Amino acid sequence: MMRWVGTATSAKFLSELAVMVKTEPPVQDAGNCTCHGWGVAWDVRHSREEGGSVVLLDVDDEETRRLVVQYVAELGVPGDELRVTTSRATFESWLGRRVGGGIGGAYVFLARQTSHAIFINLARIDRSRPRSLEIVVAEELIHMQDHLRGDRRRHAKHGHDRIAYRVSEVTGATLEEIRSCLIPRAARPYRYVYACPTCNARVARKVRGTWSCGRCAPRFLRRHQLRLVEVLNDVESEAEQPRRADTV
Repeated sequence: MMRWVGTATSAKFLSELAVMVKTEPPVQDAGNCTCHGWGVAWDVRHSREEGGSVVLLDVDDEETRRLVVQYVAELGVPGDELRVTTSRATFESWLGRRVGGGIGGAYVFLARQTSHAIFINLARIDRSRPRSLEIVVAEELIHMQDHLRGDRRRHAKHGHDRIAYRVSEVTGATLEEIRSCLIPRAARPYRYVYACPTCNARVARKVRGTWSCGRCAPRFLRRHQLRLVEVLNDVESEAEQPRRADTV
């Protein structure tokens, strides 16, 4: 079931969204309308009480919905060109490729649909910190604002660059709050040990793969291909694991 919630929405907007979800245009009735397709529940919300732009939300979390609508209005970005989701699978379907689970949020301009898409990864946001979700929502909408202004620069370093200062100015959060809004991720341990058949150098890797020895050849050569010699125990500490060779 796909659900549209909000005040009266333009027929053009509904028709465009019907194409996106591969269904017939929904019937509008007293400011609410419903349509079936995609197995997603959508909310269409106005960012202002009167004449506000419409925001397409695939969001189950009420706080996220509120913050998106709030900052769409505060930053003055066009909500009727924006879709927001908290589902990584949905965001990946919009992009046509996979995205890493380690991100707290993501913004992208979808050129084919001439629309903007934002992903809010609730699983990575530290909700025990009061402003964390607000920081992520505001930051992704700032990326959208930059894109609309023709600014294509990316992060230099999260929490330490010009975007962090803008997020702080917009939300009132401190830089420390911005830098600590995500749940820390444990580093993936080294699990595999490879050895060079030529020089016997041992190299630890986190994943299986195909490499040749950087000490024996500056580029990949099959005769120097590393061979898997050991699978490490998952609970073994990094201190006990072979050091990764920088030259490989």
